[in-house]
Amino acid sequence: MLLDRRKIRKWAKWVALGLAIVFALSFLFLGVGYGGGAGFNISEIFSGGGCSGNTTSEENQTELDTLLTALEADPGSTDLMVQIGDQYALRYDPESGAGADNLDKAAEYYEMALSADADLKEVYQKLTAVYIDGYKYEDAARVLNKATSVDPDNPDVYFQLGYVQRNLGRTGEAILAWQKYLQLVPTGKTADGIRAALEEMTTTTTAGTSD
Repeated sequence: MLLDRRKIRKWAKWVALGLAIVFALSFLFLGVGYGGGAGFNISEIFSGGGCSGNTTSEENQTELDTLLTALEADPGSTDLMVQIGDQYALRYDPESGAGADNLDKAAEYYEMALSADADLKEVYQKLTAVYIDGYKYEDAARVLNKATSVDPDNPDVYFQLGYVQRNLGRTGEAILAWQKYLQLVPTGKTADGIRAALEEMTTTTTAGTSD
């Protein structure tokens, strides 16, 4: 049942991304609401946490304890590492900020899984979501830069990398990431918003250079 719940939440997250991204980017290229400031906070879209569903905290703890025990018996299982990371990520509520301490635990197990197998493409996305939730943009950038080698044709990697680099004040790197995103996804709802953001960023960068 937990796996079904994760699938539902995963699809809901990316549907929300598709619906919200045009509006989000309009705020971004106007310089409003990114980086944890007022207004639209796009980091919520990449949230690794969320509502707890219909299961009780006791049931969740029992499942987590079962997974931890299984990992002790099979310490090389990346599948168990990822499931444990998922369990901790589910304990964070991005709306209220409750359970933020679980983000570090989730990251610990996702990092552990990637150390054991660097080709786990979906784990890069999970780990990025956790770091963005915790406003750890340097860590998110590190993970995404690795993901560009492992999963070079995934547009989500470059979309997120552009967002993270912009939050770090690295406009040039953000531009390169979003340009790569447009190469992979030249049309669609998000493309126009990305182009608008890039135009504003490029104009601002050029103006700053000429001063």
